[in-house]
Amino acid sequence: MPLSVARGPGAFARRWSQLAAAVLMLAALMLVGNAASASAHQTVTVLPGDGSYATLFDGWSGGYDHDTIAACDQDSDGNKAYVRRVVNGVTLAPVYDPDGAGGSCGIVGVNPTTLDSYNICVQNEGCGTPIYRSQF
Repeated sequence: MPLSVARGPGAFARRWSQLAAAVLMLAALMLVGNAASASAHQTVTVLPGDGSYATLFDGWSGGYDHDTIAACDQDSDGNKAYVRRVVNGVTLAPVYDPDGAGGSCGIVGVNPTTLDSYNICVQNEGCGTPIYRSQF
């Protein structure tokens, strides 16, 4: 049995509208998928001029998203980079990058439900812009 092909003045427009509908449906599905994984992003704060940074990401297996902070020194000037964490209104002891700008970072696990903010700081240079709970 031969396949029938739609012909006529409106057939081309119908095919294009069906294609457009399929593309829109695919785009909508992609948006839904992205919304479901929105919690899996990481946040970063950088010290301007120095380049050292702190980042909050999914790392430890504590059952939370955003449960690990890394402090990474990017400037081999002898000033140590560290992350400053505020938990339930209290500033905790700093976590330093262990090797300066040697390639590794200082890592610490956190409970994101009690973490108020975190920030990158460098001795004798100051701190970058804090990242607050509403941003992670």
